[in-house]
Amino acid sequence: MASLEARPPARATRLATWRPCAVLATCLILAAPLLAEDSPGALYEESLRPRFHITGRQWETPRLNPARGEEGWLNDPNGLVYYDGEYHLFAQRWARAWLHWVSRDLVHWEEISPAFTEAYRWDGVQSGSVVIDGENDSGLGRGDGVAPMLAFYSSGPRVQPDGTRHATQCLAFSNDRGRTWTKYEKNPVLADAERDPKVFRYEPEKKWIMVLYAPPGGYAWYSSRNLLDWEKMSFLPGFYECPDMFELPVDGDPGRKKWVVVNGDGSCFVGSFDGTRFTAESGKQRACFGPDFYATQTFGGMDDGRRVQMAWLRRGWYPEEFLYHPEMPFSQQMTFPCELSLRTQHGTIQVFRTPIREVAQLHRSERTWEAREMAAGQEVVLAEGRAFHLKMELEMAAQAEGEIRFRGQTLRFANGKIGVRDKTFTFFGPDRKPQPLTALELLLDTTSMEAFANEGEATVAAAFVPEGDTLALACTRGRLTIRKLILWEMGSIWKRASAPAPAE
Repeated sequence: MASLEARPPARATRLATWRPCAVLATCLILAAPLLAEDSPGALYEESLRPRFHITGRQWETPRLNPARGEEGWLNDPNGLVYYDGEYHLFAQRWARAWLHWVSRDLVHWEEISPAFTEAYRWDGVQSGSVVIDGENDSGLGRGDGVAPMLAFYSSGPRVQPDGTRHATQCLAFSNDRGRTWTKYEKNPVLADAERDPKVFRYEPEKKWIMVLYAPPGGYAWYSSRNLLDWEKMSFLPGFYECPDMFELPVDGDPGRKKWVVVNGDGSCFVGSFDGTRFTAESGKQRACFGPDFYATQTFGGMDDGRRVQMAWLRRGWYPEEFLYHPEMPFSQQMTFPCELSLRTQHGTIQVFRTPIREVAQLHRSERTWEAREMAAGQEVVLAEGRAFHLKMELEMAAQAEGEIRFRGQTLRFANGKIGVRDKTFTFFGPDRKPQPLTALELLLDTTSMEAFANEGEATVAAAFVPEGDTLALACTRGRLTIRKLILWEMGSIWKRASAPAPAE
């Protein structure tokens, strides 16, 4: 086993300087060799450990570069739920276990022992969801005032009595706020194919709904009164894996709500739901354009009415996820929690996605720039470091283009466009004209960047192998005006990790 060496002290943050630079026409994928200073360190202090994005830990089997299913690996978020003052996040360890994190504020997290694991190789505890059975409809509670938590997951696949081979839907439950779990002795609760059950309460009819990825390539809707016996209601083609479904007010109006059904890749439809069937009333749209964004889920049970989303921030596509934490005892990470909202935009209802307000709890040192003009070829080095939150108000000339460069990764932006690596994503105003870019927000962590254009109208998420510690802003074409730019250094989400002191 490789030795674990202490991480060197963080480099001092450098003051911003202006200098000319060559225009970059393309964004390269960088895979820099590791330096000696990038060797692993103590838990949550490793050199490539993200500071404010969730990653996994190892419990019994220390190793570097964990593969799918091994300790330190994570993928799909599962079972996001709020109960009794705690936020619970579960996640896949590639069907081997449901990992488990707990938080009281959505930003500071503690990983506790895995909730439950597969009973034998290829038994499988695949993706699913968690609900709080407040009325004890299932009869699985103890009647002691603590509502049971029910985790629905897919198991298998295995050969069924009818000769077909597919996964089935199973249940585990907890009566101590998620600290210990028991698999339901009469599993499976649903033998239908295929996987990723999303369960929620439908209050108008006092029943439970399950949305399931099912053949032949779509989502199936089921209902139940007791969470144990399920009846199929409807099917809608054109969806793939990891369903999510929820209701949101339009433009903040509680009297006007629409349902949102989210696909595994984060694409979604806005429409109506009558308790049996979903009817799309919009074309397919994306809350996040990727490219490293998958298996989204949102928190149920939040008492403030918000709908908060997280996703697997992966690099690459199954079965070849890219190793962007080389020589580390962990692999993969989650996106930062983001609030979803529905807003009327150019006559249509659109999903917006922005970082949760609790991000401010992680802010440390702050710096501000105002009224800066930039011409093509100019660059400002904003800081040297590994974790930042940046918010910028700007005005761009018609053909202007700019870049944010962070640790070797580049975000390109222009009116109506944001892009990373070889991907460029467009967002339009009336008459399909490019929407002016007036605001840009970025979450910049050790091996990732998440960008939000125009207060969440268009977003991207990307993971990368870092090179250097520089954060810079550049104008590569035309002219742009920085009306205001605020930059915060970010603290750690981990209770056991050291972090810069908050700004006074």
